[in-house]
Amino acid sequence: MRHFALLFVVFSLQSCLMVGVDKIDAVEGFDWDTLKRDLIVMTPLMDLRKDVVTPPGFEKDVAAFSEKEILNYPEIFKRVFFEYRKDIRVFGAGGAFENISKIPGLSEMARKVLAKETLSPDEQKLLNDSRQDKRFIFFFNFTNERLEFEYSLVRPSEAKGLYVEKNYDAKRTMTLKLALWDSQVAQTVFVSEKTLTPMHRNQFLIRTGLSPKAVKGDKGRYESARDPDFYDMTGRGTLEEELRVHSARFPTSFPKREPSFRGSFKDFALTLPIKKSEQNLIEYDNFTNHRPELTWRSSSLGKESFTNYFLGTSSRIYNFYRIGGGLVLFSNKPELKYAGETFIVDDFCLCLTMDLEWDLSGMFRVMTGSMLGAGSLMHRKKGLVVPEGQDDPSKKEDGYYYAAPRIKFILGPKQGLQLGLGVFQQFYSGLVEPVILEHKPSRWGADLTLSLQFRGF
Repeated sequence: MRHFALLFVVFSLQSCLMVGVDKIDAVEGFDWDTLKRDLIVMTPLMDLRKDVVTPPGFEKDVAAFSEKEILNYPEIFKRVFFEYRKDIRVFGAGGAFENISKIPGLSEMARKVLAKETLSPDEQKLLNDSRQDKRFIFFFNFTNERLEFEYSLVRPSEAKGLYVEKNYDAKRTMTLKLALWDSQVAQTVFVSEKTLTPMHRNQFLIRTGLSPKAVKGDKGRYESARDPDFYDMTGRGTLEEELRVHSARFPTSFPKREPSFRGSFKDFALTLPIKKSEQNLIEYDNFTNHRPELTWRSSSLGKESFTNYFLGTSSRIYNFYRIGGGLVLFSNKPELKYAGETFIVDDFCLCLTMDLEWDLSGMFRVMTGSMLGAGSLMHRKKGLVVPEGQDDPSKKEDGYYYAAPRIKFILGPKQGLQLGLGVFQQFYSGLVEPVILEHKPSRWGADLTLSLQFRGF
């Protein structure tokens, strides 16, 4: 049961695919149905950064966006918004956008809107004359940016005392804020905020001096560890100290603004309040292509053929990730010889499937990923007569954890019957029964899948 409990926890974690922003400030009582009836126009990207922090020599990495980027980003945002929100219309180009982009003092207006301050009558008139009857204006603000080096140290536990982990990071922090201004009431009705922290990391493993034979635990990375230098042994371990004596260990560059910058647009789009019907539509578009399947799997136990069936189902998330699960059962019950006796083997496994799926054409796709699971290889003596009502005393269960990286080629229409052919490499952990160890499961196998894919529930 501990195998299945662990598997349930893993599946729960895999299911928690979430998006969102870090902070929301919305006016109470605002009628969000008006967003469905009225239109929204974007402003250009407003650079409201103050006191930009950067190490010496990296000032060019925090230079202002070009005029072209400032005007292009709202259109990119609009496309992302349209992809995920069919219920609200946002404009990132066109006459209203061009009029607003030419308003003098727009940056000061953006600062006031973001702070929920009242605009002056002249400022309101400038906006109202430019928006072309679009009720809402989305102020698109870049409010903070800094580059900084960071240092952290992970000391070993008693069980894993082979090395100390030293992490040397170069991190970029950016804050984006979107403020929705309602021209009808001349006030800010919604502000959302997201902080982005792309990072480059160099990790160094420093040997502690213990022998790999003297401790338990992970020894796989011991060979990559280095001997400590004088400062590793005597330094105080602060960021300032590491920058002074180990500057070469830090990354030589900071991560670029992209792809994190535009990657946040989806989170902003999905943060605006949404009706249940539209939420169902978004989920339908991005959690779909459900596929019940029956897979015949072939490998071997020792020299004996070992086939079983996988009965499962999976769904595509964001049209690329495929997550599912199912049962491995109904084996061909191979007969194994051990100690002069014959044993019949059966199999049962509860598995997760996690894959990436590429559509190469309308009729052909490739899927790569793995199966992860926990199960039991059960064996009993052949020909043993057991009185009715009694358990078979020869029956043994050998519990295991299971992993099988795989690649599969799928032929068939996107909706309907599909045929898949694949190969997999399998790994068993935890097998202890002598009968099974004498006839180890083969490392490689092949499978044939028949599935039916449909659009949604």
